Amino acid sequence: MLRWFLRFGLLTLAALAVGLPISGQNTPSAPVEGTVSQAYRLTFPRVRLVLQLADGKRVIGEPVYQYKNDTIDLTDMNTIENLGCYYWLPGDRVRARLSRQEATDNSYLFTEVRRLAGGRVAIPNRPDKPEPRPSEEKPEAEPPAPKPEPDTPAKTPAPEPQKPLQPKTEEPVKPEPKELTVKITTDKSAYAPGETVRIRLTLKNNTESERQITFPSGQRFEITAEREGRKVWQWSHGKMFIMAFGNLRLGPGQSFAAEERWDQKDNDGQPVPQGTYTLSAWITARQLSDLPQARTTFRIGTEYRSMTTIREILDEPDRYLGKRVGLQGRYRGWKPDPEAPHCKMGPPVTRSDWAIEDDTGTLYVTGKSVYDPVEDIGKPLRLEATVLKNEEKGQIYLRSEKAVKG
Repeated sequence: MLRWFLRFGLLTLAALAVGLPISGQNTPSAPVEGTVSQAYRLTFPRVRLVLQLADGKRVIGEPVYQYKNDTIDLTDMNTIENLGCYYWLPGDRVRARLSRQEATDNSYLFTEVRRLAGGRVAIPNRPDKPEPRPSEEKPEAEPPAPKPEPDTPAKTPAPEPQKPLQPKTEEPVKPEPKELTVKITTDKSAYAPGETVRIRLTLKNNTESERQITFPSGQRFEITAEREGRKVWQWSHGKMFIMAFGNLRLGPGQSFAAEERWDQKDNDGQPVPQGTYTLSAWITARQLSDLPQARTTFRIGTEYRSMTTIREILDEPDRYLGKRVGLQGRYRGWKPDPEAPHCKMGPPVTRSDWAIEDDTGTLYVTGKSVYDPVEDIGKPLRLEATVLKNEEKGQIYLRSEKAVKG
């Protein structure tokens, strides 16, 4: 508050130096109301106002201030109110008492000047455009809605007829192909003990541009075999590779392929026991460390030596229809490959039908499942089933006779 009084004290001294109007000159008139049409700001707090009175008369004048010891009396509330006139704008509605300043008809001193409530009115053809004051601005009112003609009743648009709701069918979303993919396959799904397992590994560039892959050594890939979660064989075990960087270039859509063999012996050179095995493969380039590993499963044992593949069934369906076959593959539950020819049509018998896949294809299976159709996707499965056909759909499928985990 003290700072405020000091500020106005200094301003008052400056005002007196330029001839600020002060009160005590003539007797003021009765209050009159009018509108500010022009405001000429001089050295603060001097301002010359042009008022357009309600009776059409036009007067010019300045607000006056009480003074004390040659300074503006900031204890006088009327003087403090008059100081606000410096910030008035054309269009402001005001009430004031007029006092003669000189022997003229329209030059006055304004005492007890107050701005009226109700905001600002438009001043037509005024020469100066008022500067907007943030504290006084109000949002513009929206224009009123057009009213209908008196003789024409308002028309209410007729509601559009509602269309019957159609059942929404969800189409399967095809996953976007990854830039690089790794795949590992075997030539059979089941082997006799001691029989050579032929392995094929493929790295494919799925993009439309060339990809260069850098390797830290002469080793390009790695393959391991596991049984019941324990690693029994590793392709690189006992091998030596040149310790030098190497590059591999793959053009758009090109693939890198490698073929290897496993003699069914572990890293110690001992034959592995019968059972289900999982092969895992990955590329050793550091820049592809985030690339998912490729996996496939197969079985070693005389019980399933004569197993067939899904591709063999689909290539010669008439040969296998009604016959019992053995398959070694992976459980797909309720999520078969949507691109598989005999899975696009949906379940062949019931909504609970599930699917099995091997490295050659995918088929639906009807009958009891040994796995959870949602949680156990990808787990190894041995299946004895009868090959059947849905004549209405022309769909080949399997009826489960015996399913075994692993």
